[in-house]
Amino acid sequence: MPQYSGVFLIHIMKTGGNSVGRLLQDEFGSDVIYPPHDSEHLWNKMDLQRCLNIGSSRRREIAFYSMHLPSWVAAHIAPAHLATTMLREPLSRTVSHLRHISRSLPDTPALDELYERQEYGRRLRNYQTRMFSSLPRHAHSEHLIARDQRQRAGEDPVFAQELLTGLDTSPWSRTALSSNDPLDSDALRRAKRQLEKVDEIGVTDDLDGLLVRISRHFTFELHRAARLNSATDSLSVPRSLKRRLESDLLLDLELYEYAKLLIRDRK
Repeated sequence: MPQYSGVFLIHIMKTGGNSVGRLLQDEFGSDVIYPPHDSEHLWNKMDLQRCLNIGSSRRREIAFYSMHLPSWVAAHIAPAHLATTMLREPLSRTVSHLRHISRSLPDTPALDELYERQEYGRRLRNYQTRMFSSLPRHAHSEHLIARDQRQRAGEDPVFAQELLTGLDTSPWSRTALSSNDPLDSDALRRAKRQLEKVDEIGVTDDLDGLLVRISRHFTFELHRAARLNSATDSLSVPRSLKRRLESDLLLDLELYEYAKLLIRDRK
């Protein structure tokens, strides 16, 4: 019998989470997933307040969560579920995220120009460390903006339509982070401790290995499908940006190497 009631995917953006999520959704079925695939799907993946407000009876029905939220939410919302996540080599993840954001903005800025914009550059700097170092006490400043967005949408029909059609271009809607405050000196230590609590950890370069490890806990077998959200584009990566990212992403690099160490030690 399975040890876990379901799966909670801590979906760090641009790590391959959609590929894994689609496979798990197909196994569990659309009636028992959260958030449901409706017009507010992406919004709800980032809405901490709505996730926390799911009633106990509905929580018992949900077999699969996929959320752009910090790791502590998994244990808080679904302690009987297997918590899983993926990390990605930091430079490639950040470049992919910059490309994703650039494509979504009206002016399609160059990647180095976009990174210079504080509202994006600060959020993407050591993004994986930021997502794993976040604790419940940080929730109000970092992840509850969705509540304010919903209130505004209720008062502004034009803004509501922008949210529902993906036209909202706020940094929150592209990063799931409302705060761009610098990380504190203890962030990496917290991130490592939180990562240790995740049941099954994977890396983007070895999604197959993660699928095998998840499958061992259940009666199904997950088989790799084509990557989603893997479109390429012509936006070049300036050498100067690469050098800057190599300097800026040191915390993420250490966390990524620690993730690979945990995977190796758990085999």
